[in-house]
Amino acid sequence: FETNIRVLGGLLSIYDLTSDENFLQRAVQVANAIAPAFETKSGIPYTMINPFTKKGECFSFYQNSAVLADAGTLQLEFFTLADRTKDRKWYEYAKKTMDVILSYKPISPNSIMTPLGLYPLFIHPSTGKFTLERSYAVGALGDSFYEYLIKAWRAFPNAQGRSKYRVEFDNSMDSVLKFMVSKFPKLKWQGTSKELHDAWFLNDLKNGRQVLNMDHLACFISGALVLGAEHASPNDIVKGYLALAEHMTTLCRNFYHAQASGLSPDVVVAASASGSMYGTHNQNIQRPETVEAIFYMYRKTGDEKYRKWAWEIFQSMKEMYATDTGWTGIRDVRKKEAALPQNRDDITQTFFFAETLKYLYLTFGSGDEIDLNEWVFNTEAHPVKVSREFTFPF
Repeated sequence: FETNIRVLGGLLSIYDLTSDENFLQRAVQVANAIAPAFETKSGIPYTMINPFTKKGECFSFYQNSAVLADAGTLQLEFFTLADRTKDRKWYEYAKKTMDVILSYKPISPNSIMTPLGLYPLFIHPSTGKFTLERSYAVGALGDSFYEYLIKAWRAFPNAQGRSKYRVEFDNSMDSVLKFMVSKFPKLKWQGTSKELHDAWFLNDLKNGRQVLNMDHLACFISGALVLGAEHASPNDIVKGYLALAEHMTTLCRNFYHAQASGLSPDVVVAASASGSMYGTHNQNIQRPETVEAIFYMYRKTGDEKYRKWAWEIFQSMKEMYATDTGWTGIRDVRKKEAALPQNRDDITQTFFFAETLKYLYLTFGSGDEIDLNEWVFNTEAHPVKVSREFTFPF
């Protein structure tokens, strides 16, 4: 998954931006190294592959199962590689994986226990069956699967049968709106006077229960909703998507604005009884999802408040991350002295450059820089060109 989105996606992006064949050749080399991971009984790839022994495995702490976001975040890169090289085998790998995932049918599609369009988080490569645990999330472990439903639909507009990705995306967002959004007249940050009015909080689901736990990763959903609102019908679906996108972006920005450091915790929990929220994982590792949401909302609306929010966040990042030798994550965002050496994690994430800074840069740039009708960002923010020649069936 990480090699696919970061390395393969990055190489394909450079090729699309430069037309330099060397990068396409390197992309093929990387894909060849990944390919043995797909050699399973079901077609669901292993999480990890040793390129020398060609032996694959999944993490033992996930019961040796593949993760939904890992297995379901391949088609944009592999379909793009098939299109650029005209080699169908790359398409076949990702197509088979998605066919297995999308064959899942919920037992009670209108219930919170097994909602239509939402998928369990773990799937066995040996059988292609999801585990019995009924956990659903659009944050960690699930996020980019839902993101790629709409992005692959947009990236290959003439592909046969692409509508099923659109249908699945709409089904998933319908269930998100029905079962995963908790609306609060007011949410107050625990132990402070800071509060947010008309707050929409994004829950996880576990065995038919809402879990008021939201990680920073879930903030990506605003961008997916903005993309999904285009070409959606009827109009109430468009309004629903954009309302959720706006509220999620506002909430995610508040995660930053309410902290002493100006930086967001990694995980926030809401308490419905008290109407309060607080961080449970208070580190900040330079994640991009909030500035990604702000970028998409600014592109959609042109509202200058989003640029203001982006600038505020960047200034906090600059103050807290910057050292003489690089920019580092923060161990505890609640501390006013967050920039002190002992509160730094001494790590610069690659996605800080690939995503966080890129989305900030594009927010302040002109609207025609990376036209969203002609380019699609993969989940690592590497742009690939929309292909109207790709006609393989979804």
